[in-house]
Amino acid sequence: MGSPSYGRVEVQYNRAWGRVCGSNWNLKNGHVICRMLGYSHAVAASGSRRYGKGNGPIWMSEVRCTGNEESIATCPHMGWGVHECQQDYEAWVICSNSSGKS
Repeated sequence: MGSPSYGRVEVQYNRAWGRVCGSNWNLKNGHVICRMLGYSHAVAASGSRRYGKGNGPIWMSEVRCTGNEESIATCPHMGWGVHECQQDYEAWVICSNSSGKS
């Protein structure tokens, strides 16, 4: 995994995949996702339809990680399936293993 990897963030809850709202999505949240995927850190993270519209329910909204969590599921959020998210505001992240953090 030497080159950056990027895309829309989706999570599995109750055996169903769903989206993460991009409202207040930031680099700290991105760091957690990237480490879960085997990368060292996130170089960018935000919310928009940058990587296309996802399918399924919005499982997480207002995610507020400190950046040190082992799993996004342990980060504070509004509650599974609870959201006030606009459909085109989905979380995305760009992960990397390079030593030159942005």
